[in-house]
Amino acid sequence: MSWSYGSGLDEVIVLEQLVRKLGAAAARPFFPRGVGSSAVGPEPEPAVDETPRAPAPASARAPRAAPRAPRVAALRHAAGLAGASIGSTAWVVAGPLTARGRPLLAADAHLEPRFPAHFHQVDVAGGELQVAGSTLPGVPAIWTGFNPWLTWASTASGAVVADLFEETIHAGDPTRYAEGSGWRTLETREETIAGPDGELERLVVRSTARGPLVDHLIPGADRPLSLRWTGALPDGGIEGLLRLAKARSATQLLAALALHREPALVVAYADDAGEGGLQLAGAVPRRRMATGLQPVPSRNPAFAWSDTLEPAELPRRRIGPGVDWVVAADRSLAGRESGIEFFWQPGDRARRIDALMAEARAAGAIRPATLGAMLADRRAAAAEPLLTLVLAQASRFDAVSREEREVIELLHDWDRDSSRRSPGAAVFHVLVAQLLRELFEPALGPALLERYLSLPRVNGSALVLDALVAAERGGSDELPWTDRGFVRKALRESLRGTWISLSVELGTNRERWAWGRLKTLRFAPLWPDAWRGDSARLGPFPYGGDPASVAVAEHPPLGPWAPRVVSAWRFVSDTADLDQALTALAPGQSEHAGHVNATDGIERWIDDRLALLSISDPVIEDGPVHRLVLVPRD
Repeated sequence: MSWSYGSGLDEVIVLEQLVRKLGAAAARPFFPRGVGSSAVGPEPEPAVDETPRAPAPASARAPRAAPRAPRVAALRHAAGLAGASIGSTAWVVAGPLTARGRPLLAADAHLEPRFPAHFHQVDVAGGELQVAGSTLPGVPAIWTGFNPWLTWASTASGAVVADLFEETIHAGDPTRYAEGSGWRTLETREETIAGPDGELERLVVRSTARGPLVDHLIPGADRPLSLRWTGALPDGGIEGLLRLAKARSATQLLAALALHREPALVVAYADDAGEGGLQLAGAVPRRRMATGLQPVPSRNPAFAWSDTLEPAELPRRRIGPGVDWVVAADRSLAGRESGIEFFWQPGDRARRIDALMAEARAAGAIRPATLGAMLADRRAAAAEPLLTLVLAQASRFDAVSREEREVIELLHDWDRDSSRRSPGAAVFHVLVAQLLRELFEPALGPALLERYLSLPRVNGSALVLDALVAAERGGSDELPWTDRGFVRKALRESLRGTWISLSVELGTNRERWAWGRLKTLRFAPLWPDAWRGDSARLGPFPYGGDPASVAVAEHPPLGPWAPRVVSAWRFVSDTADLDQALTALAPGQSEHAGHVNATDGIERWIDDRLALLSISDPVIEDGPVHRLVLVPRD
């Protein structure tokens, strides 16, 4: 999970390939806001013996075709953490806004739909310990949960915690690399890995002062690259998360988080005294100069980092006078002045939660059920500005075909709800995919475009919106996808392509173009053979939502439309009543495919119903249907 949340290696590789193919200026729109492709800085001084150095930075080389996908992405896919929306959302509501005068907390977790679930719900009691919430199976720490004094939720921070460095290997002696004004011997060690068939694989790891050389894992890499990642530092562990369970106040919780290292998180929290807020926690590099998500020269000291920010230096926000709620979602907790680099932070989901909270505040006292309904919100939070531009440009067409007119009419009448019954949602999301292809495939090619859109946190709708906005302003010679004539042609082709795609998939009767008929959800079994003859329990089910909705249901930007990331676990707690919380976990608690309760959570979760998770003994004893007792063997 630490690697998937913050390594950034996949992102750096793909962005460098964009720079090589398009040039630095044309590649800039594909970088996170505020991050340019020219951040590599000046070239380092040559080594003292003038031995030829590694190839020049990417921006200085001629464009070339994108190589195959790097093997480093395989870990994210294997762990089920490869989608663009992987992470979570959480927010805290100040006590004066709530029905019982104490803070409320709501959270969810965005994960690949699979069986068994990523998380397991627990209620653990013993001695002074009494805590409930979600755990990663096998890791004895509460990721999100509550005890009798406080509640908390862990979310991905979006902080970049790994860098790639361009190294210089001695031309005459491959065991040495340039360091400072001289040469140093590569550290070498051998790892032995036992495979499932009993065969042993021996891996030789060569490392510089920054970290292991990884260019052999990256097809097409043409110079030595080392990886420096906070997750490889020696002081990692879960001590901080373990201490959360016993914390009795916000102050004690923050002290526990000061010990946390990996992964870098934003933790939302609230206690029964009315304190609450957000805290970035974890090991974050202390950089003197931003990398711009590009490989940087190892011999430029401006990019070197050897320590991490102190806990007191990490960003935070608090509820209190003038701050009625705080949201940890798809926007960063700090600006560029913090010195922390962040991945893409579009902010659509956070703005939608802000809007929902403003409506709730105006309606009266806020209750846990209010936040539960917000977790189920499926409004297309990223659609409004893009849809406005699409309709404005379509209104200037000289004439439209029947196919174009039908699509335009459905977009015009759409209420921006991405529910499973909505035809407008189906039209909009298919149109975005068509526009991505028409606008960007000519310049990037299909393979590189797909790899870029598969990166965690990348927003395809925002990319299309930027192109249309630039075209409205006259376009740019450096960005061919912003030329007005090109954009106009791409839009018309996309409108027709949307009609054809939906007609092929769902039929020509547009009354049947429901989003849930196109977007069907199935929980992928980890052990398919165990579900033979019974796989219908895992789906497919008609589903709604989209990548930017609060109830996340992210599909691949270019299709197909089956969700690859969903808000599989939902949680609401009230610090005025900290012996219970409301939760929903899909597909359920069990990992046993044949168990009668294996998929209990699916129906309730799809219908957006929350169940009770309690640490109260009377409630627990009143609820069990089955009891499993584990007895140690003699």
